[in-house]
Amino acid sequence: MLSICFAFSDDEKCREQLKNKMESMIEEDTNDLYLQYGNEKLLQLLFQLIEGYGTEAEAEQFIHEHLQYSSFREKLLNKYLQFKNYGKIIE
Repeated sequence: MLSICFAFSDDEKCREQLKNKMESMIEEDTNDLYLQYGNEKLLQLLFQLIEGYGTEAEAEQFIHEHLQYSSFREKLLNKYLQFKNYGKIIE
């Protein structure tokens, strides 16, 4: 349902409401694997908003803040591969 709301994300007010709603749905410090999976999906949607309407620095910071999720580690590794930064990949 939330991904359908992306159609209205061109409007800054709607985009901010969508972002706030997704942030409020994220469960912090959960040991439940199902909730972790749900959190990761919500964070991916948030990342799409940041990537589409934020700066490159904001997107990179968001990735670094969520490296506990495999999808964000993969995004970072792919970025390093794109720029042939092999030292960072090994790190």
